[in-house]
Amino acid sequence: MAAHPLLCGRGYSEAIEGLLLMGTLKAGGTVMDDERALVPAVAKHLGLGEIEDRWRGVDAVLPLLDRMREDGAVVIIKLDGERAGRKNSGQYTMLVSGKPLNGDLVRADTVTLEEGLARVIVEYARKCWQF
Repeated sequence: MAAHPLLCGRGYSEAIEGLLLMGTLKAGGTVMDDERALVPAVAKHLGLGEIEDRWRGVDAVLPLLDRMREDGAVVIIKLDGERAGRKNSGQYTMLVSGKPLNGDLVRADTVTLEEGLARVIVEYARKCWQF
């Protein structure tokens, strides 16, 4: 399923309102669900190709990660087999740093790959792409 037209060309606030109207985002939903649902809107905001609403894995969001790299950011994805389960904040760490963030960084320690990717993509988009 492609990104919904209500989200095309919209910033963060408008995308949240659109998702609530569509019923994709539930008031009181988890942050992970909210951010994952916003990733296709981020791609549209940047004029990149469509990302499926139910995207999975790195390949689906590689154009966004490449755009971060083109901006001069450093993007690190760590898969940690020594940390298992929710009690250890998950096996996935995503980190984005570099000049576009002006000394700041975006980090997510998560249980799923998609949760971490969504979290750093949306946060980076808010800080660097006026989303």
